[in-house]
Parts: sequence; C-alpha cells; structure tokens
Amino acid sequence: MNYSKGNIKKRLEELRSNSRRRANRVSMFLTHMAIIGLIGAIIIGTSAGYGAFQGIKNSTPNVKVTDIIPKGYYSVVRSSPLRMSVSTATTVLIFTASPVPLSLA
Repeated sequence: MNYSKGNIKKRLEELRSNSRRRANRVSMFLTHMAIIGLIGAIIIGTSAGYGAFQGIKNSTPNVKVTDIIPKGYYSVVRSSPLRMSVSTATTVLIFTASPVPLSLA
C-alpha cells in the first residue's frame, strides 16, 4: 500500500464522500429489510403450518374403540404354494396364482 501524502489524502476523501456513505446506508437498510423479511416469512410459514395441522385435526371425526365393530372373521388358508383361499364369516374366495404376483404368493 502506498503511504504517500497524496495517497493518504485521496483515501480520506473516499472515506468522507457522501456517495459512499449513502451507498453504505442503502446496503445496510436493504440487509436489515431482508433479515426482517426472512424472520417474517418464517413466522408466517410456521403459523400457516400450525393452522393447517389444527384444521386437519379438528375436521377428523371422533372415533371411539366401541364404535369399531367387526363384521366377521377374516382368515387366509394356503393349501399349496400357488393356491390361497380367503374366507370371511359368510364367503370363501379361492385365488389361483394368476392374479397374485409370485412375490406375494
């Protein structure tokens, strides 16, 4: 760096210039506004998420354990590796290997 008298004077004028001060003030103002906007967006997003959660929670029906009554029994009987029969209290359905993939059979 050059510490001559002329260079020091030039540097002091740059530091005291009004245009440089305005630029610094504008950049600080914009930085503060960006930080405030980011904090506001976080608060609004959190509030919206909480409101959506509460709306979903309040719109679900109240189900009690006594309200859930089975309509019959369900069982699976495998007579062979490729044949499976599903029975309920009233009906028996027999499946062959064609509708059932081998990974599930």
